[in-house]
Amino acid sequence: NKIGDRGVVKIAQGLYSNQKLLDLDLEANNYTHTGAIVLAGSLKANSILERLSLSWNGDGDLVSAAVSEALSLNKTLRILKMRVNRSYHEDENFPTNRASYIAEGLKKNRTLVHLTFSGSDIRDQGAVDLAKAIRENNSLRSLDLTWNKIKTEGARELAKSLKLNQGLARVDLRENPITEQQAKKIFGSDLGERVNLSSYHFGVLDSHPFTHKRRRDYHFFPN
Repeated sequence: NKIGDRGVVKIAQGLYSNQKLLDLDLEANNYTHTGAIVLAGSLKANSILERLSLSWNGDGDLVSAAVSEALSLNKTLRILKMRVNRSYHEDENFPTNRASYIAEGLKKNRTLVHLTFSGSDIRDQGAVDLAKAIRENNSLRSLDLTWNKIKTEGARELAKSLKLNQGLARVDLRENPITEQQAKKIFGSDLGERVNLSSYHFGVLDSHPFTHKRRRDYHFFPN
């Protein structure tokens, strides 16, 4: 719908008094940090909403920063989807902070059971930040990190966290540049059942969710 900041602000204002809405989808609505800040403020106060999708919006770092504080305070949100929150013109060589922001919120959150953070170009550093947060979070059950350019460094840190956090049942790392041999060495047979790499096209590194918009093949994750 591309309702922009003005539309998101109006919806956010309604969330303060919401007593019925459980599921809110704000995918591809072209809002920015301005709308995200107001939305985050309403999420802190809302005690009803359980499922929220903020996918396919630009300004990924700024949106993640706004959502982070809400995550640390919200006590009802169970499913959060943040697919491809990045600019088409984002510098491939410039580090992003979006994963570190969300990681800070996860450390304090005690209700979220599923997080989708696919196609957000978080790379190894982002995976490391999220992995460390997982060690302090006991509620998360599934984590989607597909299409994020995560390599062996990030995968190793995630493996460490999976050993420490038995509650995290499934991590999806498909479409990341990790070979089958590397995966077996890092995760082994014990953790392998909790990590999905099955559909990764080994050696094909130029594919990206921008060319496969709104993929729906995350079969073990909430739709």
